[in-house]
Amino acid sequence: MRSASTDDRATEGDPIKLTDRFAAVRRPASLPEQIAEQVSQRILAGELQAGDRIQEQELSEGFGVSRGPIREALRILEKDGVIRILPNRGAHVTALSLKEVREIFEIREVLHGVVGRQSCENIEREVLNEFGACVAEAERLAAKAGSLNDYMKISQRLGQLLLQGSNNDWLRELLASLARQTMRYRQLGLSSAERRRESSLNWRKLYQAFKRKDPVTADTVARRLVHDSMVEAVKCLIRDGQASPIEPSKRMPQARGPRSAIARHVDGVAAVTGR
Repeated sequence: MRSASTDDRATEGDPIKLTDRFAAVRRPASLPEQIAEQVSQRILAGELQAGDRIQEQELSEGFGVSRGPIREALRILEKDGVIRILPNRGAHVTALSLKEVREIFEIREVLHGVVGRQSCENIEREVLNEFGACVAEAERLAAKAGSLNDYMKISQRLGQLLLQGSNNDWLRELLASLARQTMRYRQLGLSSAERRRESSLNWRKLYQAFKRKDPVTADTVARRLVHDSMVEAVKCLIRDGQASPIEPSKRMPQARGPRSAIARHVDGVAAVTGR
């Protein structure tokens, strides 16, 4: 898979450094969680591709830890559907079918709309200011050739701020799991310069909706960010023959557990928010 208004802008400052202050308001990540994140980033970078086996010994030596934390990290990734662990065969990077890709993105789209609406109503001034600065950085990167990796980082940061603004711990947990499952496909969805420009425009519209306190528009635009990414990712998968044609029930039952658990919460979240 390939590792593929003027007044508003004037108040957002110079291009920002891509730091993660969001981590400061969350509990520190455990060692297995840190390892799981690093493995996720290797998958995102294309160092590990769909179907590749993940070697415990190699990870243990690379991180300088025993196999215990490595195995716990792999269980985290399996829970999130990023890998599957087969008896006597070890851990392998999952390859989702087109059906699974669509299903997971559709769940993310619903939840993204909810978090957009809630953030519009609850976001604090400091978070909104940083959100605006990140939007300006996203626009700068979208206009720059060869900026996929940096654009992915700022897009992830915007997603973190969006969740922080919602002040909803349930949504944070659900979307964090989904983010790992779809990270490879989100990158495909932003692989072209045109798509990055469209994405940055939608982040701008979302920021403006927040400033106007317009939750309906925030809901719509937040959904659009996920929907457009899904459409482009599916198009790339079909074009490159990267999607598995095998139905998930016959191929990777372990990967469907988290998705089912998430799906059970979607109706409840939607009912509470009136969606």
